[in-house]
Amino acid sequence: EMDLESQTLVSTITGSFQCRAIAYSEDDDWLYMSGWGDPVYIVEKDGTIVDTFDLSLTTSTYGFAYDKWDEAAPLLWVHDQGGTGSQILAYSFAEEKFMEGEWYYHDVTQEVPGGIAGGLALNEWMTGSGFAAFIACSQAGTDTILCYESTITKPPEHDVRVKSIDSPSTGSA
Repeated sequence: EMDLESQTLVSTITGSFQCRAIAYSEDDDWLYMSGWGDPVYIVEKDGTIVDTFDLSLTTSTYGFAYDKWDEAAPLLWVHDQGGTGSQILAYSFAEEKFMEGEWYYHDVTQEVPGGIAGGLALNEWMTGSGFAAFIACSQAGTDTILCYESTITKPPEHDVRVKSIDSPSTGSA
């Protein structure tokens, strides 16, 4: 833990687990940690292990992001080197499995061919903005940082989700 204002180290965690991927849950005040294909360790900030679980589909986890906003939340987004070498998948805590559907899987090699998974983060753009950013690192010849925008507020029940307005092209109607 760091205090970024004073640029000082506040605390560290040591334990009997490896940590390559890490995410923080404000909801529980827990850290989710894993190293490559190891189990996910749920850890308190003092290093006490609360529980563990396996991500059976992953082979080499490099990044985690905790999601409290999705309608299926809480989710643990996982940046894994299995499959294509750089894929982001959503793990449901409630269902204890990876979510199905296009929204819950992304092949990062579409943007960075040949890249492999690195870190992952999910942060709200600005409080109350209704948007969050997935920030992913793709490790390749030149490492690449990617940012994917995500809506974090649910639309009204009868929202028509307007995609474009053809006319007027300027001004107002």
